[in-house]
Amino acid sequence: MNKKSISIIIICALIVLSMPGMAQDNYPRFVSEQPPIDILAVINADASYNFSSHLSSRVASQSYIDLNPDKNIGLDTDTMSKQVMGAQLIALELAPLGVSTDGSAALLTDGEFLFTKLADDIKMLAFNIEKSGGSIDAEDYYNHSPINKLMGVEGVVFSKDGRYMLMPNCMDELQFIPKRPLMLIDAEKGEIYSIRSYDDTPMLTNYYQAIFSPDSAYVYYTEMVEKSLRLCRYNIEKGTNETVLDTGERLTGWPGMEIDENGVIRCYIGDGIKTNYIATFAPENGKYSFNKEELPSTIDLNILTGKP
Repeated sequence: MNKKSISIIIICALIVLSMPGMAQDNYPRFVSEQPPIDILAVINADASYNFSSHLSSRVASQSYIDLNPDKNIGLDTDTMSKQVMGAQLIALELAPLGVSTDGSAALLTDGEFLFTKLADDIKMLAFNIEKSGGSIDAEDYYNHSPINKLMGVEGVVFSKDGRYMLMPNCMDELQFIPKRPLMLIDAEKGEIYSIRSYDDTPMLTNYYQAIFSPDSAYVYYTEMVEKSLRLCRYNIEKGTNETVLDTGERLTGWPGMEIDENGVIRCYIGDGIKTNYIATFAPENGKYSFNKEELPSTIDLNILTGKP
């Protein structure tokens, strides 16, 4: 992605690129792909929307900028906006990547840039380097990955309130062992940033799955660290991570994760060879327990990842 600092007028003039076809991989999936979403189901041609963008493609707070004067970083509060009709947005050939259950939130793209829709507000995303902890890997991953590499078969995962979004890409992590960051999108602020990155960590260290808590306050995710599967939690308000349970087992995560209203998390995991399980992480007296139930069928890792 080329994240140039451009005004709304330039955006309207330049973002007329067609949406490229999404790459299709030939392997079994735990998560079914959804058919393309019609832009008319997201944008009303006759409605008016507030279309906004940051003045810079890389943003942070003033205090962070003061400490990093050599970096080309814009103030996170510097934005410009204009009212546009839905018909104008449709003319930009934006394509929806995902829509929340109630239809109030959506993630859109023109094939190069990412945009969020939250009610009547549409924002072009900027990368918040401060919230990413200054991660070089995260910025490089976001700036140079095509859309189909940012999003996996899981599609877009929305928080219950629609404000936050995730694009977990479990199969890509398994196939390429890339140590890729877990990125969070804030539709209210028009920002994307890394909530967990793996700069300077050993190989085979990466996240697998991710989902929001029912109250939209946390992101729960699984990761492999030191050959052990861990369940972790990110506090969105505080910007902090914690490990809630280290299983002590060398297991990998597959696409597919859910959480119920009681905080019980279920997900697909495997031993990386042929045995696969449904795992359950359940809260008990402030801690989490871990159980796994073996699936009756075996699936070869090489088949799932498309390797010969």
